[in-house]
Amino acid sequence: MATGNLGSLHVDLTSLKELTTVKTGHKRSSSDFTRNNNMQSTLFNFVTWLLVFLLLNACCSQVPKCNNCCNSYKEINEPRRSVKSVWKRGQTPLCDRRILKGWYRFTSFNGTAKMPQTSVVDYQCGTHNPIWLRDGHPTKYNENVARAACVSSFGNSCRYSITINVIRCLGNYYVYFLKPPPFCASAYCAGFGVPCPYGKEGEYPDCYDPPAQFSRDSLGLPEITYVPLELSEGAEVDDDDVPVSLTCKGALLNGIGQWKNVTYLIEWFAEGKNLTTEQICDVQQGNTHTRPCPNEAQIVSKLHGLKYKIGQWINSTALDINLYTNLGNCDLQVYPITITPTIPVRKTILGLPELTFYTPKEALIVNGCQVKLEQGTKPVQILLKANCQQKGQVSTGLKPIVPQITYQNSAFWNHQISLPTIWVNIRDSTAIENCESSGDPHYYTLPNLKRNSFDFMGHGDFRLYKNSERYFEVQTRQWTCNGGVTCNCGVALRDHNDVIEFNCCNDLMKRDETTPIRVKIRSNKCLSPGISIKKSQPGVTSAKYQAGLIMRITMTM
Repeated sequence: MATGNLGSLHVDLTSLKELTTVKTGHKRSSSDFTRNNNMQSTLFNFVTWLLVFLLLNACCSQVPKCNNCCNSYKEINEPRRSVKSVWKRGQTPLCDRRILKGWYRFTSFNGTAKMPQTSVVDYQCGTHNPIWLRDGHPTKYNENVARAACVSSFGNSCRYSITINVIRCLGNYYVYFLKPPPFCASAYCAGFGVPCPYGKEGEYPDCYDPPAQFSRDSLGLPEITYVPLELSEGAEVDDDDVPVSLTCKGALLNGIGQWKNVTYLIEWFAEGKNLTTEQICDVQQGNTHTRPCPNEAQIVSKLHGLKYKIGQWINSTALDINLYTNLGNCDLQVYPITITPTIPVRKTILGLPELTFYTPKEALIVNGCQVKLEQGTKPVQILLKANCQQKGQVSTGLKPIVPQITYQNSAFWNHQISLPTIWVNIRDSTAIENCESSGDPHYYTLPNLKRNSFDFMGHGDFRLYKNSERYFEVQTRQWTCNGGVTCNCGVALRDHNDVIEFNCCNDLMKRDETTPIRVKIRSNKCLSPGISIKKSQPGVTSAKYQAGLIMRITMTM
C-alpha cells in the first residue's frame, strides 16, 4: 500500500465468486426503460390475450357433452345475479373469472332463476359487466344448443360475446355450460326477483343479518373426562374391546348461557382428524330461541367410544411438522417445511396465535422467524435455507430448530404446549473465497481468477463485483489522492432491493483527509431482515448479508 495515502478506503469482500472493473457512464436510469417497457408489454399482452380468447371462443369451440347434465349439474344460488340487483359503490362486485367450465343451474328464487334474454346495462346483476343470453333459450327438452352470451361493457350491451351451451330439462328448468369471462368484474345474470339488500341473507322480504362468529373468549377451557362403565356384578371386561365414552365440558362466561341467539359448535378431533361434530342450541337462520339456551353455566358434549380407537391421542398439544431436512453451507436451495395444527385454531379478540422459531446460526428462515397460524386446521409453511458462514465458523451435524407458540394472555395456547423440534443436518460443502481492493488501488482477485494483484487507477465510478445468481453488486468510487494516483473513497452495495453506501468522497473528487466515512441507506424501505452494519473500531466498518457475504471497509491514514 502506498504511503501518504490519506483518506483512502480499503475494501475487502468475502465470499465472492467474480470480479469486474467496468467503467460506468452517465445513462438514462434503467428503471425508466423498465417502467416504459413494462407498460408497453402489459398493454400488448392484454390485447394479445383478449384477441386469443375471442379467437378461441369464436373458432375453436366444441359442443360440450351433456352426460346426464340435467341431474349432475353444479348449483349457483346467488340472488344478487338478478337483473333487479344493481351494483353500488362500496359493494364487492360479482366476478366469474375463476369459474370452471361445466354445467350449472341457477337455483335462486326457488329454482326459477334463468338468464335474461333481453339486454342489460352496466352495473346490473350485482357486477360491473353483466352477461345475458342474446339468442334465447331452447324450446325443446334435452336439446343441447349453442348460444351467444353478451357481455355488457362501457355502455355497449354486447361489447363481447361468449359461446355457451343451454339445455332445457324435464321439470322446465335450464342448465348452462358456462365458461369464465375474459376479465373481472364480469358475471352471468340469473333471475328477475328482488334480492335481499347487500349484506343480508334470506328471501325477500324475509331478510336477516347473516350469523356472525364471536370470540371464544366467552368460552372456558374444555375439560375431557371419561364416562365410568357400569357393569353387572361378576361381568368380565376385555380392555381392548370395551368402548369408553368421553365427556367434554366447557364453561360459558360473560352470561352468554342466557342468550337466545347463539349456536354452539362442538368438534371432536384426534390426531388431526375430525371425529364428529355436534351443534347445541341450533336454530333456523334468522330466528331466535324463545327461551335462553342452554340456560346453564356450561355446555356438555359426549363422544361415544365407537367413534374413536383406543390409543388415539385426543388433546390440544400437537402440531404435525415435517421434522427433518438437509442443509449445505451457502446452499441456495430453499426447503419448505409444512406445519399443520391437529386441532382447530380459533381467532379471539387478541388475534391468532403465532409460532416463533429459534434457529442455529447455520440456518435461516426466509419468511421471518414468526409465522401466524390460520383459522381451522389449515397448514402454514416456513421456508428454510442455509446461511453462509465463513471458514471455521460452520458447526456441522444435526442442529435443532425449536418452535414455540406465542399467544398473549391465553390459558389455552401458551408456552406449556410442547411442539416437536425440527432437526436439520448441516454440511460444510461450499468454499469461501476473498477478493480485495486497497490503496491506490491494488486489486487482489478471487483465487480461481488470478493469484497476483494488479493496479487500476481510474477516476469515477466502477463496478467492482457482480453476482447475477445472488442479485448482489458492489460499485466503488475513486478520487485523486496523490497527483496522478487514485484511491477508493466510496463503495455502494446492492443486495436485491437493498442499497447501502459507505462514502468519504467530496464534490471535487479529490482527497480530503478530514472527511469521515458516512453510511447511508439508499433504499426506499427498511433493510431486509438479516442485514447488519457494524462499526468495530474507528475507521473500520463492516456489513453482513443473509447470503454470508461480508464487506469490510477500512479507512487508512
